[in-house]
Amino acid sequence: MLKIRQPEISIIIPVWNEIKTVEHVVRTIHELDVDKEIIVIDDYSTDGSRELLKKTAART
Repeated sequence: MLKIRQPEISIIIPVWNEIKTVEHVVRTIHELDVDKEIIVIDDYSTDGSRELLKKTAART
């Protein structure tokens, strides 16, 4: 039977027009030495935050 590993922690980041800070926040959390999942909720940003998050997710 296949075991699905559960993360130790789930981190939820709400975002709305945070292009200046969101990449740094996500990268910093990604570098933490803990088994985690990062969930980013974008509330229809109009400053490019969503596109930046997609690029950041593809690199990590």
